[in-house]
Amino acid sequence: MTLAASPTTLDQRHAALQKANRIRSTRAAILTEIRGLPAREGVAVVTDIIRRPPDDLAGMPLERLTRAIQKFGATKARALLFTVTDGRVWMNPTIGELSFEQRQKAYDLLDRHFTTGKKAA
Repeated sequence: MTLAASPTTLDQRHAALQKANRIRSTRAAILTEIRGLPAREGVAVVTDIIRRPPDDLAGMPLERLTRAIQKFGATKARALLFTVTDGRVWMNPTIGELSFEQRQKAYDLLDRHFTTGKKAA
């Protein structure tokens, strides 16, 4: 016996498409804003997002968000990710998947790196 998924209505598909477009637009706008800020200000925006992620950004990978910070390229982003995930870099968690402890660790590392000049990991 084969069960077929219930067909979605045209209105449901249209609503889902609008939601996906809104989320993509929001993420693009945030990343553009962060890239245009000096490093310290970009970190402030990123740490706020990490601490209290808006629904539209909860599905964004942490590495993608941190790479938007000026002077914080792939190497530093991967080092941060390595530390936050306790060495499980392959995970590349989304912001919404981070536990409270991981959020706090990411916040502390970013804050320490850009306030004292010490390395992120």
